[in-house]
Amino acid sequence: MNMTQTKTSASRDRATDSHASAQTNPKEDINKGSPSLNLEQLLDGIFQALQKLWLQGRRIAYFIMCELGGNELFEAAASWCVQHPDIAICLLAASFVFLLPLIIIFGFGIITLAITFTGILVLEGTLLTVILMIFLACISSLAIAVAVFAIIAYFGFSQFYLFFGMERHRDAFIKFLKANMSTANANESTQNTT
Repeated sequence: MNMTQTKTSASRDRATDSHASAQTNPKEDINKGSPSLNLEQLLDGIFQALQKLWLQGRRIAYFIMCELGGNELFEAAASWCVQHPDIAICLLAASFVFLLPLIIIFGFGIITLAITFTGILVLEGTLLTVILMIFLACISSLAIAVAVFAIIAYFGFSQFYLFFGMERHRDAFIKFLKANMSTANANESTQNTT
């Protein structure tokens, strides 16, 4: 009986091991075989994450206001401010004096960060556009220069050949074609007559 229990537990362990090895990590499957995420999937994921954060924030605010007594605290603070308006105004002014520099510093930091990021994007886009236009202008001017040089060289060498009475390759090629065509026509006419 002990031997049969060992055999069944060993076979169960092998089955579990084979089952565990057959299962793969879904993150590995996503990284291996799936194509990259498109913009719609990315925006959908961001929207779902923001929706979850919004719901969590609302739950926390509800918990603080209802369960921890936040409503009663605000009502007590409002009634105290009504009973002591001079001290309330002084506390409000003191909090503005204390928080205003922090708000300005953090505001400048966040605005600088945003402007730097957008500035880098705009600067990089402008720089790439200007460099691309310069590159295309150089390539097109080089192509135009090569074409103009080839035309000038062709006409210049043709005048050079005419001046020295040399036969141009083009003229020699045309004479060769005419001679072959006349020979082919003569052969056809002799074959048609026979």
